[in-house]
Amino acid sequence: MHCGRKLMDQFLSMPNRPTAILCINDYVAISAMKTAISRGMRIPEDIAIAGFDDTQLSSAMNPELTTVSQHSEQLGRQAMAILSKLIQKEKVGSIQWPTKPK
Repeated sequence: MHCGRKLMDQFLSMPNRPTAILCINDYVAISAMKTAISRGMRIPEDIAIAGFDDTQLSSAMNPELTTVSQHSEQLGRQAMAILSKLIQKEKVGSIQWPTKPK
């Protein structure tokens, strides 16, 4: 989570700071939120922050963290099916994975 604080400090020090941040996972997003709040910013009024994981911590935040659910188990199954096709030298078409913000 240290990288979330460090990066958020850099973003908030920019002359034209961003109005929204999408973090690689919820832990980095939570760290970014804490950093913004410690600087007196309001979320989402002053800056929007979103994560990517849908961890249980996302709903424990105040305000609640906007996060994207990955469905890791289903994603792993689809990846194995694609890998199996590739090993058997079968054609793999385009791949789409729907996600839903929480």
